[in-house]
This record gives sequence, structure tokens and C-alpha cells, in this order.
Amino acid sequence: MDRVSFYDTDAMGVMHHASFLKKFEDARVAWLRDSGLDGYHFPKADMVLAVTEANCQFRSPCFFDQEISIFLQVKRTRLKLFIRYAMYDTDNKILATGSTTHVPMNGKLKLTKYPAEFESRLEKEAWTETWPLNL
Repeated sequence: MDRVSFYDTDAMGVMHHASFLKKFEDARVAWLRDSGLDGYHFPKADMVLAVTEANCQFRSPCFFDQEISIFLQVKRTRLKLFIRYAMYDTDNKILATGSTTHVPMNGKLKLTKYPAEFESRLEKEAWTETWPLNL
């Protein structure tokens, strides 16, 4: 559970469109941490998941101090990592959906391979064709 911060909003108190991607990023970092994969990512390791594509579909406005939840799914095909997001309010109303595509890069911003342990963990991720989730 998260809340819409004041700095996320515009002059009308509505969450600014750019803030949705920030919230998705926060959810991705939390997923890395909760999955035990943060140790394979910069600054703890010489790998970063570089964003190559990002999009967001806005379904309903979010307002200052509104409670939100973000669920995500992850899947890998070769070097690409696909993450899709669904943002809900406390009534399980969909506020936004989105996705990001990532590739692994080293500290010199060159494509690299995923560590074997990282790949192994990704293989355990569930991916459903029904999206967004019906809570």
C-alpha cells in the first residue's frame, strides 16, 4: 500500500501523469528487494535493468493522499525483461495500467547476461494472460 504524495500532484491536486511511472518504478524496486534480486542490481552489483520502453494507460485520476496499491508481473524472453503494472485504489478500482521493458547492462552501459541465479529466480515468476488482475 502506498499513498499519493503532495509532490506527485499538479495544481488541481490530481496525480501528474509523470508520477505514474515513478510509482511503477517504486513497485519494480520493491519487487527486486522482496524477491531477493536487489543484490544483483546496481549499486550492489555491476548490472542495471535499463529501461528501453515505458507506457501507461490512465483509467481514473488519483488524488493527494489517496491510498493506492500496485501489482506487477514479470517475464523474461532472452535478454528482455517485461514488467506490467496495475494500480488500484482501496475499492479495487483500476486507476492505471502500464508496462516497462528492460535489458541488463553493465556499468559501462554494455549489454550483459543475467547472472544464473537471477535467471533462475525469474523463471519462478507467474505470468497470466488475464491482465489486469481481477481482485
